[in-house]
Amino acid sequence: MKLVRDKVPATMQAHGEYCTVMQISVDDALYQKMLMQKLLEEVNEFAAAGDIAELADVLEVLEAIMKQPQYFQVRSEQADKAARLGTFKKGFIVTS
Repeated sequence: MKLVRDKVPATMQAHGEYCTVMQISVDDALYQKMLMQKLLEEVNEFAAAGDIAELADVLEVLEAIMKQPQYFQVRSEQADKAARLGTFKKGFIVTS
């Protein structure tokens, strides 16, 4: 069982590939669990390849996660942390 982009099942069927599909509500706990699994999958693929297409996949999954009610305030939290701790734009590395 694997979460896929919305158009993947139709594309697979159009190419003659057999697949069993179920659709669940975005409010379902299983959907949220599958999003987290998909995020780890896509982050690992991006880390391994460094490919822009993989980064786009990571962003797509993050955007889906950010639409979940428990993460609505993520941009505010991001801004607060940037104000308090800064960002990663200057490349500081602590060596000891």
